Amino acid sequence: MAPDPLTAIDNGSTTPSVYSDPGIGADAALDAFAGDIGEPEPVDPTALLTHDVTAVIVAHDGSRFIHRTLEAVAALRRMPERIVAVDTGSRDETEQILTSTLGAPSVVSMPRSTGFGAAVAAGVAAGDDMAQAMRGSGGLRQSDRTHWIWLLHDDSAPAPDALSRLLEAAVRRPDAGIIGPKVLDWREGRQLLEIGLTVTGGGRRHTGLDRREYDQGQHDTSKNVLAVGSAGMLIRRDVWDELGGFDPRLTIFRDDLDLGWRANEAGYPVVVCPDAVVYHAEAAAHGRRRLGATRDRPHLADRRNAIYVLLANTPARSLLFVLLRVVFMGLGRSLTFLVGKQPALAFEELVALLSVVGRPDVLIRARARRRRTRRKAPSQLRSLFPPRGQQLRHAGENVFGMITGSGSGAGHDVSGGRRAATSGDDEEPAGDDGRILRFLLHPAVLMTAALIVVTLVTARGLIGSGRLFGGALLPAPAAAGDLWAVYTESWHGAGLGSPSATPPYLGVVALVGTLVRNASLAVDLLLIGSVPLSGLTMYLLVRRIVQTKLLRVWVATTYALLPAVTGAIAAGRLGTAVATVLTPLLVLAVMRTLGTPGRSGPGRAAWSAGLLLAVISAFVPLAWLIALVLAIVAGATVFRDRRSLLRLGVLLAVTPVVLIPWTGSLITRPMLLVTEAGVAGPGLSDPELAPWSVLLQNPGGPGSGPVWLGAGIVAAAWISLFRPVRRLVIATAWVVVGVALVAGIVLSRIAVSGPTLETPVAGWPGYATVLVAGGLLIAAAIGGEGARERLSRASFGWRQPLAVIIAGAAALAPIIGAGWWVARGAGDPIERRDPGILPAYVADEADRPERVRTLVVNRADDGRITYALLRESGPRLGDAETSPPPEEYGPLDDVVADVVSGRGGADGARLAEFAVRYVYLPRPYDPDLADTLDTVPGLVRSSAPEGAAIWQIDQPVARVWIAAPPAEDGELAPMADENTEVVTVPSGEVNAGGSVPEGPEGRQVVLSELADPGWTARFNGAELEPTTYGGWAQAFTLPPQAGELTVEYEGNRRAFWLWFQLGAVVVAVVLALPGIRRERGAVDDAADLDPEDSSPQLPLAPVPAGAEPQPVAARGGRRKGSRRGAEPSPSPRPAPTPQPEPEPADAAAWVPGERSLGERLRGRPASKPAGAPQDEPAPARGRGARKRAAREPEPSAEATAFLESMPEAVSAPDPAPRGRGGRKRAAPEPEPVAPEADPLTDPAFGEPPAAPPAAEQEPHAVGNWDPFARAGVDDDAPRGSITDAYQGRRAGRAADEAPGADAGGRTRRAPGKRAAGKRAKGRRQEDDK
Repeated sequence: MAPDPLTAIDNGSTTPSVYSDPGIGADAALDAFAGDIGEPEPVDPTALLTHDVTAVIVAHDGSRFIHRTLEAVAALRRMPERIVAVDTGSRDETEQILTSTLGAPSVVSMPRSTGFGAAVAAGVAAGDDMAQAMRGSGGLRQSDRTHWIWLLHDDSAPAPDALSRLLEAAVRRPDAGIIGPKVLDWREGRQLLEIGLTVTGGGRRHTGLDRREYDQGQHDTSKNVLAVGSAGMLIRRDVWDELGGFDPRLTIFRDDLDLGWRANEAGYPVVVCPDAVVYHAEAAAHGRRRLGATRDRPHLADRRNAIYVLLANTPARSLLFVLLRVVFMGLGRSLTFLVGKQPALAFEELVALLSVVGRPDVLIRARARRRRTRRKAPSQLRSLFPPRGQQLRHAGENVFGMITGSGSGAGHDVSGGRRAATSGDDEEPAGDDGRILRFLLHPAVLMTAALIVVTLVTARGLIGSGRLFGGALLPAPAAAGDLWAVYTESWHGAGLGSPSATPPYLGVVALVGTLVRNASLAVDLLLIGSVPLSGLTMYLLVRRIVQTKLLRVWVATTYALLPAVTGAIAAGRLGTAVATVLTPLLVLAVMRTLGTPGRSGPGRAAWSAGLLLAVISAFVPLAWLIALVLAIVAGATVFRDRRSLLRLGVLLAVTPVVLIPWTGSLITRPMLLVTEAGVAGPGLSDPELAPWSVLLQNPGGPGSGPVWLGAGIVAAAWISLFRPVRRLVIATAWVVVGVALVAGIVLSRIAVSGPTLETPVAGWPGYATVLVAGGLLIAAAIGGEGARERLSRASFGWRQPLAVIIAGAAALAPIIGAGWWVARGAGDPIERRDPGILPAYVADEADRPERVRTLVVNRADDGRITYALLRESGPRLGDAETSPPPEEYGPLDDVVADVVSGRGGADGARLAEFAVRYVYLPRPYDPDLADTLDTVPGLVRSSAPEGAAIWQIDQPVARVWIAAPPAEDGELAPMADENTEVVTVPSGEVNAGGSVPEGPEGRQVVLSELADPGWTARFNGAELEPTTYGGWAQAFTLPPQAGELTVEYEGNRRAFWLWFQLGAVVVAVVLALPGIRRERGAVDDAADLDPEDSSPQLPLAPVPAGAEPQPVAARGGRRKGSRRGAEPSPSPRPAPTPQPEPEPADAAAWVPGERSLGERLRGRPASKPAGAPQDEPAPARGRGARKRAAREPEPSAEATAFLESMPEAVSAPDPAPRGRGGRKRAAPEPEPVAPEADPLTDPAFGEPPAAPPAAEQEPHAVGNWDPFARAGVDDDAPRGSITDAYQGRRAGRAADEAPGADAGGRTRRAPGKRAAGKRAKGRRQEDDK
């Protein structure tokens, strides 16, 4: 029997139970999964003694940072064997501070143009000299050479255990050639800046971190990386020598990435040690100081070096692909900067690309040098590079940040700079359910949902298969490409053809159709969806004006259900529907750009408003005229300042520019200004509309609703005139009402004639009533806000009942309007049906090379004969505006009249001259008219759909054909005689071309198109002479020989104007978009510092002991001569430190066993007698202090006394206001300041300070930094002095250094000779050890 797996162990069976645990070690994978992630194995401290470290500090104008860096070095647990500082031509006090701290032999001075790599090489050479001096005069053997080089910037402060952690990683990874720390932000030490580096395929420096990602230990795993940053980099000396150090061409930026890449290729892994921490300000990358190593701007230097590093290290097999990618990406980045309003960066991008690609000799030499040290194949380093889609992610984040004006980062909450820590066990994070519920219950969402339901119920007959057709709307094609073809073509094939300018609204519909992938769907959304969309946009506007949510919903709902909106849907008026949706957004943009009187808003909002006005005017040109009048009124009354007038001018100028070439048509045909998109036909407007109907927001026509619905809105708006507050907004609303009212009344009295309209009709004031209603609703909302409270405070009288009646009438307006609309329906005359009018076989023949047409004849109700000349299965959107005017149809009118009259004199051949192949009577047709057509010679009955009739021309018909020479008396020959064959030429929709046989002299090639100077014809390459046929058709005289014929239309230069329009639109869009926001002087890949948590331009600099407080400039002040928006000027620069006394020539640099670094920091000898007097405090700083320092020079030790162990320190005073007089008053009379504890000496420094009142908080307040905070030290342990920290003695001597201050507020050192003697004795004992 098989053993029971549950009891096998208990029964003594050797088969293990499924529940038994074999223990650790049986399965390595299970151990790794189930075991705890423990700390790495500890390193024997004696193993660290085998490493020799030379620290090289490179400084350049770093006086703001070097104090803290030196303090951090002094606080190191494991000190380097030697420290060398290299100053590259600093123009501030950096070199003096380094010299007084480290000693002159430990400071190397280099020219200002020295690059970082050359400075490090000079520091390494100086370190070799120091090591040789330690060992005597003998030669420097290989075994005695420096094993490790530790690189530090002047703005990089290592944690106390940084070097020891790096060396421990070196012990664990003896194969590592370069080891780098975890880099955190300078101020708070919470934000991650680097945890190793790599590079994308486009040369972008990639850290693998999210934007503003905070350090929570999520990356604390040692791993191999492509490179590490040079701040805190620990590199083996033999690796440094083999690789030749940093590339000399990379004086600044990307040198660390290139070195790490070369080290990996040479077989020396680059390892990141997250246990070692360095705090970095990244001053050069963020443009916080001028570059001395290059004269170029930081962005140019960074991009040039990035391209150089990428092309110099890329494998040969993929070099061509990477080169092409870099070129195209460089052009794309330049265009992106140009769009983001950064032309300087765009130019620098091109310069960087050309400076590298244009020097192939430099790249060839660089690749040859790297080939000599390469030992690893590129495939072995593939895991060190980011995923292939990382570049697309970065591009998407950049585009999103440019559009929204902010960065994009994901994965963490950066809601503020000071976030309280909460326990995750007691509080659960807010889930998405509550957020979704709040969104669904938002008033705007509920209102929009209700409007969608009402629209779907009302317009249910207009939803389904087919196309919207009827009223002023012609059916739209299914493909958006067909609309684009109509919009871009110079010659339109509607009717007899026309060179008319295409209405610009077709471009907008084509664009929307491209986005939704269907032009017909775009028309449905714009027309039927105008109700919920207009309600939503009005809600966005009214929420900026009133606070009451109920009023917002009422205004938006009433606006969405206006009679003009429902009437526009019923009559198919696409223009009014779209304008109603966009007008609230236009008002929002105008409000933003104009701001308040005398205080204009952003200029880019004027371009946004101009673009919106242009789109509205493309559908309803009357909108621009109304905007012009309102702008004149605004500029003459309220907004009379220059900035506001400029914005108004931009708003009005954008429309005529971006609507070119249609703007020219408005000049030649002013009647187009009072039309709108679609066909202006009879029965769509009320010729007897009363003027007060416009005031009641009712434009008349089908679907407009009862007139009296708007009475309550007018009354509510009238009440607002008596409210004493917000008079400007109410007056503005009423001005809009007045201007729109006049425009609507005038328009309803004008006889409008469209391009294809024979009989003028009355104008439809739909958009004017929309503006009237919008102004009345805004005024009523402002007047109604707080009305309940005002009436409740007043005594009861006639006001309360009147208010209730008016409020009830106004509130019922949208409810009654919605009910009436649902009861009536959204259709009639618009309907949804098949847009095809002709039978399928007729429509198919129209697409053949002959391009035949069909004459559709019908008898109207009044007995008149109407006809239409169709080239396709039916009319399409835009034909009403692009067809020839009625007077151009004269020759065809005569032929049709002869054919349908039955009086003879006309036959099918006459219709063939117009390329008419079929005559069609749609159902239900007139039998008498059909009998008449049966008697016309040349017309033959053909099969037709049920209820319709169709005739065919009994001879060949084509759009382009060859006519016989005219007779001697000038009479034109018919299209074909009985004994001759008709010669046709294949044709496209516009152009034609084909072979032509021989023929008689004087023959003509005829186009069944209206004559126009833009037509050209070439026969065997020779241009033909143009002429006309029949007084209307375009023709050319054809030679008798055979040859190739081409006919083209090159007339009105529409292509040029379309390119101009595209350029104008692009420029307007670019100016309307928010610009790229970046720190001035910052490079592309600099860390995105949280402005609330990190401030590299304001480092935590110690204050000299005994120094008088300095006046600090108020934030936001401008220096004289500075540009607007420039950085605030920093605090006044302290007085220059006096030069130290020259040391003897045989003075050596600091080495262990001699003077400590703390003593070097204090600038005094290794030991002092017990009774030696204490140093005097440093002189006061300020303008007067500068003069006194010049008259009475002090020793350098006094200037650096702030690094002495101090119980108290002086903080900066409250900022004084900047101005002409503020600076003068602040210097002689500085305000007293409160003392501030020193972060290195005060044992109570770790205690959380009491929060100051909000009004007393300093605007430049910086955080507290403790060099022991991240070293694993107990917060309650006593803090030692800098000397103690350097020598590894953490025992606190706070009792010996009791704090004290004199009457003048100066801090004083520990009193008594006994304490000084004890300290000196202790130092001598340790030196002896």
